Amino acid sequence: MPKIIYPGGGGGGGSFNLKIQDEGSDVQTNVHTINFVGADVSAQAGASGIAVVYIPPPTFASHFNTTDGTTTGTVGESFAGGARTNAFISAPDTEGNPFETGGWAGTNNKSSVDVTTVTFAPIGFITAMQNSTFLIVVTDGDGTAMESYTTPSITGNVINTSASGDIVVTVSNYQADTTKFKATLSIQINAGDILTTAGFEGGRYQTTVTQTVQDGTGPYIYTQSSVFYDTNPSTPSINGTATIVETSGFVQSKHISGIEYYILNSDFTVSVADIDNLNQNTARTSGNLRITGTEYGISTIDHSPISGGTGASNFTGWTTNYNVQNVSYENTSASISNTNYRYRDTSANISALPKDTWNNGGTVNSGNASILIDTYTTASTNLAEIFDSENRRQLSDYTTSWTSTDSLSTVTNATCKIEIIDNAQVVAGDTITLVDSSGTNRILTANTNFNIGASASDTATNIFNSINTNFGLQFTASIDIYTNTIVNISQDTSGPTGNQTNTSSRTAAITVTSFEEGSNDALVMGGQLLIPNRATLFNGSSDGSLASNWSSFSPSTAGANPDYSTLGLPSSFFRTFTDTSGLSRSSMQMTFTGDFVSNATTDLTNGNLRVFVRKIASPTGGALVGKTIVPMRLHGGTFGSDGPFDQGKTVGGSYIREGSSSGNTVNATFGTFPCEGGIYIEIMIYNNTIKIDRIDVTFF
Repeated sequence: MPKIIYPGGGGGGGSFNLKIQDEGSDVQTNVHTINFVGADVSAQAGASGIAVVYIPPPTFASHFNTTDGTTTGTVGESFAGGARTNAFISAPDTEGNPFETGGWAGTNNKSSVDVTTVTFAPIGFITAMQNSTFLIVVTDGDGTAMESYTTPSITGNVINTSASGDIVVTVSNYQADTTKFKATLSIQINAGDILTTAGFEGGRYQTTVTQTVQDGTGPYIYTQSSVFYDTNPSTPSINGTATIVETSGFVQSKHISGIEYYILNSDFTVSVADIDNLNQNTARTSGNLRITGTEYGISTIDHSPISGGTGASNFTGWTTNYNVQNVSYENTSASISNTNYRYRDTSANISALPKDTWNNGGTVNSGNASILIDTYTTASTNLAEIFDSENRRQLSDYTTSWTSTDSLSTVTNATCKIEIIDNAQVVAGDTITLVDSSGTNRILTANTNFNIGASASDTATNIFNSINTNFGLQFTASIDIYTNTIVNISQDTSGPTGNQTNTSSRTAAITVTSFEEGSNDALVMGGQLLIPNRATLFNGSSDGSLASNWSSFSPSTAGANPDYSTLGLPSSFFRTFTDTSGLSRSSMQMTFTGDFVSNATTDLTNGNLRVFVRKIASPTGGALVGKTIVPMRLHGGTFGSDGPFDQGKTVGGSYIREGSSSGNTVNATFGTFPCEGGIYIEIMIYNNTIKIDRIDVTFF
C-alpha cells in the first residue's frame, strides 16, 4: 500500500512537499495533491485541515424512498384495517359537493373505505437523517393543498405532530451510520379528518412527502398514488319486494305420469323493487345485485347496473349519482340450467342480495311457491327400464304406447281361476265362494247352482255357465282353452278394490285362487316407480313429507296437475323387453335397484312385489305366447315348486323364478319352452315401501 512521508519543513510560515512511496520505493516526490482513485477507496473532508481516507470505502443505508444504499428505503403505503380496492366512483352533485373526484366520476379506480389513518413508511432504515426535515402535503382531487406540515430538523428519536393532529411523523431507532445518521420512519395522516376539515365527505386525495437532507444530495420525494376515500355512509338495501314468475311464452315443460314439470331452459322473470344506496359513495365494479334461485335450478346471477356491465339493461332508475335511490331490476330470462336436477316442494323462492364495494345488504326473499322441476333426460332401452322417463311404457295391452300427459287411473280388473283338480271327488253341496268388488260373497253350490259333470271339463263348463247366469253383473267368466278344466274370472270393477280372497270347501277337488291383478297405474316420479299416493316432496337434496295432490303445483300450462290421493295399492307398470339377438332363450336374469321391504328376491317370494311374464314368441310354437295368454310368474313359488311347469296352463304351473335368485338379482327359467324376441311384463307393487329405480334384463 502506498505510504505518505512527511519531509522536514520550516517553521511557521514555511511549506513542505510530500513524498509518496509504495512498499519503501518512491512513487512520487514533491507531491502537493493526492488523487484517490478506485472503488475500494474513499476520501472525505474531515475537521479543519484533515482529510479522511477510507479503505475500503464506507457503506450507508439508502436515502428516503430509494435503494441507493444497503437497505430498502422505498416507501410502502398501508391503510388501517384495509387496503385499496378497485371501485366504481360515483358522481357528486357537482365537483366538490359533497366530494371531489378529479375526473374519476363514472370510472373504476382505487378506493379505500372508512380508513382514518394511512401510514407511509420506508421498509428499512434511511440515511442522512441528521438535521433533515420532512414536508408532508395532502391535496384534494384537483390538486389543491388541504393540509401542509414541515417537521423541525431531526436530531434523534422524535414524534412530530402537525397543529391539526392529522399528520404525525415518528422517527425511531436513530443511530450512527458511519459518518451519517440513520433511523426508521413512519408518517401517518388522518385522511378522513383532513377531507372533512376541507369541507368534503370523502373523495379523491393524494399525499406527497419530501425529505431535505444535509449531505449534499436530494431532495428525496415520495408521491402517493391518488386514492378515493369512501366514507361508506350507508349499506345498500332492498326496501321493496323480490318476485319470480314464469316468462310468458318461454316456459319449457314435460309430463311424466300425467304430472307436468319444468325442464331445462324454462325462463322466469325475476323482479326486485326499490333498491337503495347501491353506489354511495362508490359501487362495486360488478355483481352489485346477486339473485340466488337454487330451488328453481337457476344458476346464481350477479348483475351490475354499470354501463357495459353484465345485466346492466335489467336495471331501471339507476344513475352514476352517489345518492340515487329507488332502483328497480327485472330479468325476463332467468333460466333453469341445472342438469339432472329435481325439485317438488312448496317452498321454492329466489333471494335478492344487494352489495356495494365494502358490505352486503340484507337478503330479501320472494314468496314461497309450489313447483315441480325434472331436468333428467335418461331414456330406457330394449333391455333396461330406467324410470327417468316413460319412453318404453305401454298400456296393459302391450300394444299402445303410454301417453305421459294422461293422468294415472285404475286400469286392470282383478282376476281369479277355478280349477277342477279331481272331478271324481266333487260332491253335491261343495261350495265355491267368490267375493265381488264390493266385498259381497257370491256362492256357487254343486248340484244347486251348477251340476257336477261327467268330466272335469264338463264341470268347468257348468260353473262357467252358472257364473254368467247368476253373477253376470259382478263377474265375467271364460273357459281356459288350453285345459278346458279352468274357469278364468274377471271382476266387473277396474282397479285394486276387486282384489279379494276366494275359497273352496273342497280344495282336493276344486281349487280357486284369490282375485288379484286389479291395480292402479303405478307412478313414475323422481327416477322411481312407486305407488301414486306414496310420493314425497323433494327439496332438491332430500325427501320430505308424503304428497299426492299436485293440483296446486306449477307448471300447469296444460291445466291443473292431478290429485293421486286415492290411487293406492297395488299399482302396475307395463312394458316390453325386446331381445333382438334372434336366439332362443331358455332363461333370463332381472336385476333390480331401488328401495324394497327386504330385497327383490324376498319381496317377490312374499308377494310384496309381483312380476307377470309373457313370451313374445317361442321356437316350440303353440299358443302359449303373446300379449293375452295366462302369464308366468316371477313372484310366489320357485320353478316347479307347485306342480309341473306348464307355462301357466294350470294354477300351479306358472312359477319361473329359480332358487339361485338372491338379493336384487333374480334368475328365471322358461323350462323346456324357450323364449324368442323378448317378453311382455307387468310389474305390480303390493307394498308401499317399494320404490324401484331400475330394472335390467339379460337373456341366456
